[in-house]
Amino acid sequence: MRLTCPNCNAQYEVPVDVIPEAGRDVQCSNCGHTWFQHHPDFAPDPEDADDLLEAPTEDAPDAEPDPEDGLSPQQSGPETPAGAKRRGLDPSVAEVLREEAQREAEARRADSGGLESQPELGLDSASETEEERRTRQARERMAKMRGPAGDGATTAADRPTAEYAEAAPAPPPPRAERAAGSSRSEMLPDIDEINQTLRAATDRRPTETPEGRAPEATDDGRSGFSRGMAIGILIAVLALALYIFAAPIAEAVPALAPFLDAYVAQANDLRVWLQATLEGLAGMIGGAAEAPRPDT
Repeated sequence: MRLTCPNCNAQYEVPVDVIPEAGRDVQCSNCGHTWFQHHPDFAPDPEDADDLLEAPTEDAPDAEPDPEDGLSPQQSGPETPAGAKRRGLDPSVAEVLREEAQREAEARRADSGGLESQPELGLDSASETEEERRTRQARERMAKMRGPAGDGATTAADRPTAEYAEAAPAPPPPRAERAAGSSRSEMLPDIDEINQTLRAATDRRPTETPEGRAPEATDDGRSGFSRGMAIGILIAVLALALYIFAAPIAEAVPALAPFLDAYVAQANDLRVWLQATLEGLAGMIGGAAEAPRPDT
């Protein structure tokens, strides 16, 4: 159903059931003009609508005869019967319309207490009313779930603009509470210091440097000593093996025979010298032990 404002010609598309059978007062959201709208299926005759919209006016005084025409008003044309001019509105219909208009006006005054705007003829307001009803029911359910202890809590429905509002800073704690907190923190050990102590005692990790992991002095000394001892033992084993297996090696590789013979001769000379040195040391030690001690 299309409604057109008689003042500004604004048009609105509304459902037919918005207008009751007896009609209702509607207001234009564009210019604020109010008029009475009939139901399309129960609209009165055009003559009845003219009687309802037009206020009764007194009959205009008879026009004076124009001296040039020379005719009186009675002679200007045939008279029209008074009953044929306009047919009166049915009293029952007029009473119903008047009661409906009065009821609508009282309802508007009771709801808003002033001038009520009716944007889009109540279509948006109906949807908003449904949304408000659902919101109210959701708030009631949340209040029942929270109970007395949660009455002071705020929800997303209770604060629709909370995410746009600036949060108020929390008040500073009282001086007594701050003093008690500082004293407790001084009495208790620092957890960071405890963790550092335990880590230093149980897990000594090598120092990381930009060039890599810093070498440790103890490990380097131990590894160097072990490496030197291993090299010395390996050389001694090779020299002993070469001295023992010199003859088979010379038979297998005749070209190495002169070098092996020279090596064996030097090894024999070294062995004889070492044996003589050890025997001399043993004799010196034995002679010193057998020498008589002076009397005291």
